[in-house]
Amino acid sequence: MYFNGQIRLEIDNEALRIHVPPLTGLGLIGFTTGKHRIPLTSIRKIELAPVTGIKNLVQALQHSKLIVVTDTQTYRLQLYNYLKVGQPDHRIGFRSAFGKPKTQAETLIAEAPLVKALSELTRGEAEFSSRPTDRTGPLANHFDLTKHRGILLLLVLLTGLGTYALVDYVLLTEFLILGDLPLWPFISSGLVAGALGVRLGRGAPAAERFGITALLCAVAMLATFPGLQRYTLLVSPEPQTVDFQNTETAYFTNPQYPDIDQRQSNIPEYWQSFPAGDVYTFNLH
Repeated sequence: MYFNGQIRLEIDNEALRIHVPPLTGLGLIGFTTGKHRIPLTSIRKIELAPVTGIKNLVQALQHSKLIVVTDTQTYRLQLYNYLKVGQPDHRIGFRSAFGKPKTQAETLIAEAPLVKALSELTRGEAEFSSRPTDRTGPLANHFDLTKHRGILLLLVLLTGLGTYALVDYVLLTEFLILGDLPLWPFISSGLVAGALGVRLGRGAPAAERFGITALLCAVAMLATFPGLQRYTLLVSPEPQTVDFQNTETAYFTNPQYPDIDQRQSNIPEYWQSFPAGDVYTFNLH
């Protein structure tokens, strides 16, 4: 039996049994998940697909595939990270891989225990080949975000907006917006951030460009909430005191203003100290 965390592969003279839980996330990057039983006599081709476009050796090994082609289906498995029960750990870590050439990936893959076992059991029955796969994109090129001025500016904006949203939200926890929030400020801030991200991210790989843009949009919309509160406090005149009646625990009403609902507050004991029917004074801006 071969295993890698929750993933198990069993090989005998009759079949290859695969157990890859869907929650491992391997399906998102093109690997087979689920439970499968593959009779060895149904295997027509076994192909090694080592990744050659990734500079980092460990990442190249993780993304390389063992492709098993049968009469009816094609299975794609990781081929290097599986340990054989009772055998020493052959895997290479980030520290030991440092400085080693990526071309060594093909050699390591060919010597992996899983590959050797399948090769021996299907010898003479299935075609066995190796076809390197060039992978491009952010993992392949190791794009340096700090060398792209537009992306660097987006990261600064992202950090600034995120810090402001967190700090001002905490500082304004004692203030409550009454009534329904307008949607247009949130939509506008998201659209502006999106347009800015697409514009400044030109020339960067699509993954970084649109990933950072999406984060910027989300953070900009989050920062809009404390921004509305802060703007209201800055432009409003001196607060006026208004009496609200406590109609039930943590729920206050005044016919001329929106209701104040504190029933989901994290200090229920405080609000329970006000008897129903009493008048409570709030400062409104």
